[in-house]
Amino acid sequence: MKTYILYIITTLLIVNIGLFMINIYKNKQISQNSLYDYFYSISRKKSELVTSCELQAINPFFYIGKDTIKNINIKDVIKEKILCFYFSSHTCPPCLDNIRDLIEKIFPNYKERNDIIFISNDMEFRLLENFYEKPIFWNKNKKLGPAFEKSETPTFFILDKDLQAKCVFIADKMTPEYIEDYLQIIKQRFLDKK
Repeated sequence: MKTYILYIITTLLIVNIGLFMINIYKNKQISQNSLYDYFYSISRKKSELVTSCELQAINPFFYIGKDTIKNINIKDVIKEKILCFYFSSHTCPPCLDNIRDLIEKIFPNYKERNDIIFISNDMEFRLLENFYEKPIFWNKNKKLGPAFEKSETPTFFILDKDLQAKCVFIADKMTPEYIEDYLQIIKQRFLDKK
């Protein structure tokens, strides 16, 4: 009788271990597939945005730094095309630091460049004049354009003389290599063209 009970317990234990291993294998496959789908969709979205250069109209009137009196037309700042980095005060500081480091890696002289600007409509007043050693452009009515009005996610885009935002790229802190790839493409394609 004891051997029979021992045999049943051993059989049940082996079956449970087998089922447990099958379940782990299936979950691992599912998580690997969903991770692949996630990165594939981000990669596809990035290439679609850079390739198609979807256009968005931008509100042209900005203030620069702490100047709340002189409202400028951004067209006066744009010579050909500029890279805009839009972010919210709700963006976490480590994310901004990381993105700024990537900008500095691709554009070591970004602080002196007039073709790279920072835009934020809700940044603290004390930071408007010198945010990572650049003034912040901001709209008094806090409306940048259709794609950016409700976004608190850091976003890059190219702005041309016609005030068309193109090559819009939404930064994802989980994939900083995509931000770096985007900045390299923009540098080669728009900013450092000879």
